[in-house]
This record gives sequence, C-alpha cells and structure tokens, in this order.
Amino acid sequence: MSSRRRPPRRKPLWRWEPAGYILLFLLLFVTSALQVTGPVIAFWVFLGVTAAVALIVLAGLFGAGARGRRNPDAYGNLTTLAGLTLVPTPPSDAARTVVSDASRHQNAIDAAAAFGGGTLTAVLVPRATRWLGRRYRVAVHLVAGANQRVFHAGFLPLALGDEWHALLLPLRAEGRYLLVPATVFGDRRPFSVELDLGSASAAFLRANDERGSQ
Repeated sequence: MSSRRRPPRRKPLWRWEPAGYILLFLLLFVTSALQVTGPVIAFWVFLGVTAAVALIVLAGLFGAGARGRRNPDAYGNLTTLAGLTLVPTPPSDAARTVVSDASRHQNAIDAAAAFGGGTLTAVLVPRATRWLGRRYRVAVHLVAGANQRVFHAGFLPLALGDEWHALLLPLRAEGRYLLVPATVFGDRRPFSVELDLGSASAAFLRANDERGSQ
C-alpha cells in the first residue's frame, strides 16, 4: 500500500463550511468602504459580486443536508442506508478497535443500543468531517433494528485514517460501503463502541497481495 498515492487528509479551503461566510464578510466590508470613498462603478461591481456570493452561500446552506452519491456523509448527516450498497464482513478473532469521539455521540449510541441491543453493525464512510472541521475522518454509523436505523457513533481513530481511507475510497468510488460488526459497552453512560475490523483488514490484505503478484 506504500506505493499508492496518499489520499488528501484535509478538506480544501474552498469546501470548508465557514469559507463562504468569510468571503461574504470581506466583500461586504469592501463594498461598504467603496460606497463611502470609492468610484461608483467599483461599488456596483462589488455589490453584484457580493450578491452572487450570498446566493451561493445560501444555496450551500440549504443543500448541506442533501446527500451525494460520492459522499453520503459529507457533514456527518447520514440518516439512511437507502441507495447505498453495503459490503458486510463476518466476525473475527482480531483485537477490537475503539471508536473515537464516542463521548460526543452518547445520545445516538444510547438509542442504537435501545433499538438493536449491544451487538450491532456499523457502516464506515470515508471523507466525513466534523462540522467546521477540515480533517477527513472515517465516520462510524451504527445500524440497529429491523428497519436499519442509522446512528452516528463517532470516527475511526486518527492513527488509522490514512490506511483506512486508502482501503475504503476505492469501494466508495463504486458506491459500496463496508459494514462491520460493532459492540456497545456499558449499561449506562458513558458508553463506548468497539469495531471488529479483522475480517475487513484480512480481505484488503489478500486483495493487495493478489494485485501485487499480477
């Protein structure tokens, strides 16, 4: 895997949530200054640009909840598995991986355990971010109940981010997302969540070995 090109770790600045608001503020500031001291033509030009940026920002605000095929969890807002092709993996004897940021998602984890019990599955979604965050993470969403309710439980540890992005992004390009065994620990808060990534890791290693031998 070392020969592969490393996926980008951070969201580009132009896709960062506050970027549009910062640009809009700067344009409003410049337009206000031109209204007082600048040429009339420059004022109207900047006013038009400001209005266009405002429309773009509003469109982005209302479209933030829209789920795209290539990134269904761009803002941590995955709420349904409809339209996603899941690739389930069986349990293994490998050491479990503790989900990061579970402390921020105790309500969701509690609800997932209530719907599905302690033993659940989790879908892994690459290129997810925290709100206002630029660092790409692999989101962990618990899947519970017969209706496959989805609950955001946190992210894979940062130390695993590069490796698992390299593994999961080719699947995402095909519209497929990995489903792994998950377990919720604790009979009251704070809950913790552990994932069984052993079978998935083994499958990816075998695939890499096969590609390397060709």
